[in-house]
Amino acid sequence: MIAPGEKHTPENSPAVVQNAIIVHTHKCGGTSLKHALVAAFGPAQVREDYTHGMQNPGSLLNLDPERYWRQVSCEPVRGIVIGHFPITAYAHVGDALRIALLRHPVDRMISHYFFWRGQTPPNEENKLWHSVRRGEFSLEEFCRVPLISGLYRHGYFRDFMRRLDLLIVHERMAKGVTELSQLLGHPISLPVVNTTSLSWSGYETAKSAIRNDRRLWNELCRSLSDEITFYESCLSLPNAA
Repeated sequence: MIAPGEKHTPENSPAVVQNAIIVHTHKCGGTSLKHALVAAFGPAQVREDYTHGMQNPGSLLNLDPERYWRQVSCEPVRGIVIGHFPITAYAHVGDALRIALLRHPVDRMISHYFFWRGQTPPNEENKLWHSVRRGEFSLEEFCRVPLISGLYRHGYFRDFMRRLDLLIVHERMAKGVTELSQLLGHPISLPVVNTTSLSWSGYETAKSAIRNDRRLWNELCRSLSDEITFYESCLSLPNAA
């Protein structure tokens, strides 16, 4: 165990007993989990991959999947990889746990919207993010964008959910982290990092107002009805914590 204030070194960091691929689905608690994994195992054993997701439409996986597969087919994975990528991005890795985070689609989308409103996009290629940042999309319009309204079903997971080793549900995160600790063979202590509140100072007030506006809430639920059905079907899967 690393003492408070002590730095991780190859000598004192606990070994990752099982390689793991973790899909940090947007606004589902992945930043907190990433910090917890680095605190538990050290930065050398936790690799971030934010190159393939919807935030980077120009990535090789998004532009030319066949070329991507030729390049990565022989690349090994050691330790833990976490980031915004479709679960299939690491289909070539056979000896790793597959783990993902999931959250109620409406709550996830609201957090996603305000995070993008307050955060500068990391590149010029994500035109949607730039438009949201400039205030060109209302919450209702953002919710209807196919990239958002099909994020789980078409962007990240498709029909892969039953093949995951662990599905961590945001609404019962503590249980999921306990099961992840068991899989990885080391206790994980989860900090609370709300990046949306840090990005958009009025987020908590706005979120409360949206929840209390039944007309708006019902409209968002209608726009995300297929995602909600998908989410609810996942809650009873045997791999869902």
